[in-house]
This record gives sequence, structure tokens and C-alpha cells, in this order.
Amino acid sequence: MKTLLALVIFVVTRPLWAAMPDQPTLPVDPRCTLSVGNSEIDYGRQSRGQLQLSGSTYSPGKRVMLLSVICPAPRVMTLAVQGERARDGSLSYGENGRLRVRIRDAQLDGHPVELRDISHGQPPSQSVLPLKADSRIEVTQNGLPVSGKTLTAQLELLPELSMEEATVNRSTEFQSRFSLDVIN
Repeated sequence: MKTLLALVIFVVTRPLWAAMPDQPTLPVDPRCTLSVGNSEIDYGRQSRGQLQLSGSTYSPGKRVMLLSVICPAPRVMTLAVQGERARDGSLSYGENGRLRVRIRDAQLDGHPVELRDISHGQPPSQSVLPLKADSRIEVTQNGLPVSGKTLTAQLELLPELSMEEATVNRSTEFQSRFSLDVIN
């Protein structure tokens, strides 16, 4: 008998404060509109044998979503990522799994830009940046913050489960919820 796993990811583009009461309130910019292609990814029900094995983790596979931010006037773009933290700082997926999220192919007003996680200091800018729980992402060019009205990028989402988590004896649902906001 195969036991099935229900695998779901939700990306929220408005504050999740009610769902995550321990999260601090951020200065969200209400003038900007942030959207993602489809804010819910449902992998459906799968057995462990249907999941992809990579090293010591199982995954239902990578998904890519388009992120779009539109503001009425040019501004320095800073995004906030909020969600439950996994042990390694990434976003949680189920009780002990993790959701690896990367942002890539960012363009500001049609021009390629880089990204930098400014949560802890000023690390170098990158063209592909892993998103962690409670991170703050700044759009840069030549290492400096840059202003614009329209930001587009791709979000790669890869949920991962350990062998123990992927081995279940009853139907089990794994979820991840996180929010993205444009902040001041």
C-alpha cells in the first residue's frame, strides 16, 4: 500500500501578520503592487517513490514563478520575506522540511540588476540570491542601491524532505507559507 503525501506551497503578497503573530510589523509601502504568477503551488498527492531523490532529500520538484513589483514613482526597491524559519534559516516546509527559494533574473525597468540580502550587513550583490526567512532584499547595480518603478524576477521554489519525513504511514500534508512585501 502506498501512503500519499499532499504537498502545497502558498506565496502571500500581502502581510501574513494574523497567521504569524510573532513576526514584527514592517513598514510596507502601500503604493506599490507586488504580484506572483500563481500564489499557490499544489503538488498534489504523491508517494515517496514519486518524489525526486537528490542526495539525502526528497522533493516533488522545482517550480518557477514570476515576481512583479510596480510602483507609481521611482524608488529604491527593498523586499521583505517573512515566514516560518527552518533549522538552516531557509523557509520551513511541513514540520521539519525546508523550502529553498531563490530569486534570479531580476530586471528593474527592463535592465538587469543584482540583489543583496541586507538583513545582516552589506554582503556583495549577486545575480541569483537564496531567500531566507525574515530576510530583506535590496536591488542593486554595481553594488549600490538603484531606483526604479518596475521590478521583475523569477522565484525558484524547491521543497525538500528528509527520508524520515518522506516515509509516512498515513496520508500527510506538507505546507509552506511565506509572504513577500515591498518595504520602505
